[in-house]
Amino acid sequence: PRVQFDPNSYLIGHAVQAIELAKKKDLPARLDHPKGGIIFYPDGREALIEMTERQLYILSSVPIQQKEISIKTLKSPPAAGSGTQSMAQNALIWQLTLWSARCRLPQTVQPTDLVVLRHWPNMTRLQGFPHAIRIAALLVQGPRSLLNTAEVLGIPQRLVFAFYSAASMIGLALNSSRAAD
Repeated sequence: PRVQFDPNSYLIGHAVQAIELAKKKDLPARLDHPKGGIIFYPDGREALIEMTERQLYILSSVPIQQKEISIKTLKSPPAAGSGTQSMAQNALIWQLTLWSARCRLPQTVQPTDLVVLRHWPNMTRLQGFPHAIRIAALLVQGPRSLLNTAEVLGIPQRLVFAFYSAASMIGLALNSSRAAD
């Protein structure tokens, strides 16, 4: 089975593009799909979601064609409507990544690569899953491979891959080229 995926082929990749556009232009950015939209703010704190959680899950778990998505900036922040929900941006990106990755790694990362956590994740705001705290505790200590992390903790590799994928998409985890990093 393939242990890697291309985030840019999924909703998560488009969401990251919208976030980058919002920050670059210092304006809210809207990601639109026929099923609904997501608005990201340049301060990075929250996102407005204009679709149900089920619609979001379905869109996140299958590849999306570029022509199905549009991303544009908004001149002013929209008012939250009755069909919208607000969510912390990092929590949304974390969730979209878990749904898209399905326990796989981004295609730029190999299971044997050394990785490290920049700092401890706010697990009270992020969706937890089995062993997430243990994985974070080990990876925050210093660089180690994802395969070694699973081996040391005695847990399935897929859980380590899922954690790394989500943590890397929110800028929390990164590849470390040297053990001394």
